[in-house]
Amino acid sequence: MTLRRRYREMMDQVTLSEEEKQRILEQALSSVKEEKEEKKPVGKTAYFKKGLAVAAAFAVLVTGGVTVKMTGLLTEPADEGAGEKSRTEAQSVDTGQREARKAVVGDYVRAASYDEIYAAVRKESLWKSLDYFSREKTVDKATTEGTVKNTDTTGVAGANSHSDTNVVTEGVYEGDFVKTDGSYTYQCMEDCLYIYDIRGSKPKEIVKKKIAPREIHTLYLDEERGQLLVVWGKEKNGGRDGVTYVTSYDVTDPGNPKETGVYQQPGYYEDARIKDGIFYLFTNRYLAVEAFWKKEKRQQVIPEINGKRIACDRFYVRPEAGTEYVVSSFALDHPEDSIDQMVIMNHGVSVYMGENALYLYEEEYDKESEKTKITKFTYRDGYLNGVGMAKVTGAILDTFAINEQDGYLRVLSTSWEEESRNRLTVFDEKMEQTGGIEGFAKGEEIYAARCLGNLIYCVTYHNTDPLFVIDVSDPENPVMKGELKVTGFADYLHPFGENRLLGIGLETDPTTGENRGVKLTMYDVADPLKPEVIGVKVLKDLYASDAQYDYKSVFADVKRGLFGFTGSSNRTEEKQVLLFRWEEDRHTFVCKKQKLLTYYGYENTRILRQGERFFIAHRYYDSVGMRREIPLVEPFES
Repeated sequence: MTLRRRYREMMDQVTLSEEEKQRILEQALSSVKEEKEEKKPVGKTAYFKKGLAVAAAFAVLVTGGVTVKMTGLLTEPADEGAGEKSRTEAQSVDTGQREARKAVVGDYVRAASYDEIYAAVRKESLWKSLDYFSREKTVDKATTEGTVKNTDTTGVAGANSHSDTNVVTEGVYEGDFVKTDGSYTYQCMEDCLYIYDIRGSKPKEIVKKKIAPREIHTLYLDEERGQLLVVWGKEKNGGRDGVTYVTSYDVTDPGNPKETGVYQQPGYYEDARIKDGIFYLFTNRYLAVEAFWKKEKRQQVIPEINGKRIACDRFYVRPEAGTEYVVSSFALDHPEDSIDQMVIMNHGVSVYMGENALYLYEEEYDKESEKTKITKFTYRDGYLNGVGMAKVTGAILDTFAINEQDGYLRVLSTSWEEESRNRLTVFDEKMEQTGGIEGFAKGEEIYAARCLGNLIYCVTYHNTDPLFVIDVSDPENPVMKGELKVTGFADYLHPFGENRLLGIGLETDPTTGENRGVKLTMYDVADPLKPEVIGVKVLKDLYASDAQYDYKSVFADVKRGLFGFTGSSNRTEEKQVLLFRWEEDRHTFVCKKQKLLTYYGYENTRILRQGERFFIAHRYYDSVGMRREIPLVEPFES
C-alpha cells in the first residue's frame, strides 16, 4: 500500500471537506519528499517527522478551537450506558473511599467518563499512527527487534527457623522464583512449579506441576495461611498484549497443592507486593494503534479484572496516553475478589512501595535537564488513593535511593549537565518539598544507597568511592555529616548489626579504573561525622557479583554474622556461590562455604537456610536439555 493511500485512509476518519483533506494530504506528502531529498537517515525520529504535517492538522482537530466529529472515535451511544453501569458497579466498593479520592493528582486527572479516556488515548494514537502507517518496509532494524525486557533475610525464628527473600521495605513482602517454609522449597522454572522436601539428607522432589503456557514470573508464600501464590502470564493479539494471572494454592499438604482461586488482570506483569494480607498487582498494557483506527476494537482500551470492566473514575488520565499501568488489590483470604483497581494512563514507570504509600516514578526529558516525576498513592486496606506529584532533577539510579520514613519521602538522584551532579530531595506527606542538598560529589554518580532511620548512606564513584552520611532528622534542613573516600566502590549496601554497614562492590585501580576483583567492605558508622572502614576483602578471582544488579540474590543473616551471594569468575565464565561470616572480634571476613557452578546457563541463584543447614536453589536456561542432570535445589556443601 502506498504512503498516499495510507494517509488518505487516515484522513477519511475525519469529517472535513474534500478540499481541506486534499490540502492536508499534499502537505504531508510534500514533507516526506523534502526529507527524502535531504537523504536523512531512516529511524524512529525520521518516521515521526514524516507525518508532522498531518499530525499537526490532527492535533488541531483534537485540541484546537474548531469542533470536528471524528467518525467512530468520539461518541458511541452504547458506550454511555456501559459507563453508567460501571459507575453503579463501582458504588459497591466502599463509598467513603470513593468520595475521598482526589480528582487531580499532579498532571493526572481522574476521568469522569469513558469518553475522556478515549480522548486521551486517541490523541496519542494519532501521533503513533502516523509513525505506524508510514513505515512500509524500510523500518530501522533496531525498532523491530524490541527491547529485552534495614533488612534481614533471616526469616522465621525458632526450631524451624529459615531464610526469607531479601526485600526493599521491611514488612512489605516481595516475590521470588523460590520460597521456603523451612521444611519444603517451592520453586518455579519455565512453566512448572516444583516442590521439594528438604527435611532429609537430600532434597526430594514431591511435586512437579505445569502451571502456565509460558514462564512463571514469581512466587509468594504465606506460611500462616498455608497459601502459595503463583504469578504467571500469557500473550494476546500476537504478543501485542498480555494477561497476568495469580493462581492461589492451599499447600497445607505440600505434596498435594489444591487450587483455591485465580485472579486475572490485563497487561504484562511488572511487579507485585504483599502488605498486611493484601496482594497488590502491577501490570502494563501497550495500547495498539488498531484500537482507535478500528471502531469495533475501541472497547479494548478499558481493561477488565476477572471479567469486570474497571470503572471510568478509577482512571487517572493525561492529555496523551500510550500505555496503561494497571494496579489492583485483593485479600489473600479471597483470592478471586478485587478490592480496588486503578489505571494510570502513562508510559513505563517503576514502583517503590513504602510502609504507608506507593510511589510510581518515571524519567522525563526536557531541553534543560533530565527529571524524574514521582506520583504518590496511599494503599490503606487495599484501597488506592492519589495524594500528589513532584519532580526531582536527574534520575534515580539505585533501588534503595528512594525511601519513605515517618511520612517523608527522601530521594537521591543524579543528573548530567556539563558534569554529573548528585542531590537529595525531601518531600512531606503532600509531596511538597521541605528541604534538600544540591550538587554534592560533582563528576560522580550514585552507585548505592541505604536509608536507615534518620541517616542516609550514599556511595558515589568516579575514580574513588566516597561514602556520604546525611542526617535528615530535620526534613527542612538535611545536613551532610560525614564523608569517607576509599578505592573502588560498593554498589550494594546492607545494614549489618549495630553501627555496621556492609558493602559489596568492586575494587578498582584509582588511576586506570581497571577491575581488580569483587570487594567486601565493612563500615563502622557509629560516628556519623567519621565513618571508617574496619574490614576489607578483595576476591581477585571474581570480576562481578549478582548483588550489583539483583538485591534478592543477597543472603543476609545478620544475627549469625552470615551473608552470601553469587560471583562470576575471572578465569572462566563459570559462577561461584559464596557464604561468608563477619568475625566482629577480629574485624575480618571468613569464607565458610564456596561452590563452583559449572553449567553456563544459570539465570538466578539463591542461598537458603534451614536451621543450621544451607541449600542452593537455581533457575537456569534449559536450552541444551540439562534438566535431568542439574537439580533445582541442592545442599550447599563446599
